[in-house]
Amino acid sequence: MQQWKWALGGVVLGLLGGCASLPTQYFSLASPGQIAAAGSDALPWSADYGMRLKVVSIPAEVNRLQLLVRDPAADPSVEILNQSLWAAPLGDQLQSALAAQVSTLLGAPDLQQMTVSPSMPVRDIKLRITRFELIWGQGTRLDAVWVDQPPGQNPARLCQAHISTVGTQPEVASLVEHQRQALHQLAASIAGAGVPVGSPVSGLVLKGGCT
Repeated sequence: MQQWKWALGGVVLGLLGGCASLPTQYFSLASPGQIAAAGSDALPWSADYGMRLKVVSIPAEVNRLQLLVRDPAADPSVEILNQSLWAAPLGDQLQSALAAQVSTLLGAPDLQQMTVSPSMPVRDIKLRITRFELIWGQGTRLDAVWVDQPPGQNPARLCQAHISTVGTQPEVASLVEHQRQALHQLAASIAGAGVPVGSPVSGLVLKGGCT
């Protein structure tokens, strides 16, 4: 009997050891070179103003290191992926990725990344992410509202965007790539550049506008 207990204990420990050895994966929303480009004063900026974009808030439930994925077919429908982590806090990643892309699209330096003359006009953009969802077997959802204050324009513009992508692959990396492309579209909407050309994600849908 004692031998059976030791054998059973060995099996349990082996199973626990196997679970503990699952590899941890890290994911980023930034494309290579974007953040470095936004802060470079060597680029031929075409705008006669600087840009300052601030992500003011994101949904509290996704403001964590682990990726949060919805599964409509499961109960509970929200799954926290402890082995799939953001490479940096999600709020910081959204801030960096959006500021870099909008800066490039506008042709205006990101004033949070470099020092310029105090007399340079500033375009202020304050943004709230109101929905950030990764959904197994469906794709992603990204909603945002922002206030855009170009230099010399009063009152400021109030804008919103609702962006969805369609993706059926049950892979975390695929969902992150879909949300990365949704961020490209959001950046283009903020900059007034329309729909990005050559997006590798099919089924991207944009709704919204400014008042």
